[in-house]
This record gives sequence, C-alpha cells and structure tokens, in this order.
Amino acid sequence: MSRLLLLVLLLAASPSRAGTVASECWASCRRHVADQSLRARTCGACVTGGRVDSWVASLGTCLLYTSPSPR
Repeated sequence: MSRLLLLVLLLAASPSRAGTVASECWASCRRHVADQSLRARTCGACVTGGRVDSWVASLGTCLLYTSPSPR
C-alpha cells in the first residue's frame, strides 16, 4: 500500500489534470471503501482509469474474486 500511496501523492503533486483526477478518485475511494485490503486494490484503478469514479469498476472486479462461492 505504501508504494501506491507514494505514487498517488506524486501524481497529486503534479500540475497536470491527470494528477488531479487521480487525487480526487483516491479520496473518493477512501471515503467509500472501508476495508483496507479492498481499498489497496481498488485505489490503484484511480491512477490508470483517468476518471474520478474509476475505482467503482475495479471494486466490482475485486468483489467477484473475493466473494465466497455459492453452495
């Protein structure tokens, strides 16, 4: 998680719009995702997705892989 945090902070410090989007997305992810392990996986989408809500699609993918299978 610390590498991801460093990357997000570096992008947030950048004057480019991409840094602003990543920073806003990361903040939104932190507000809505309480589980730290899920947050570590979903916040990464903020850097690559290019949209403030990019973490939402990633969360759906994570939940597919972490949900218990029905019996």
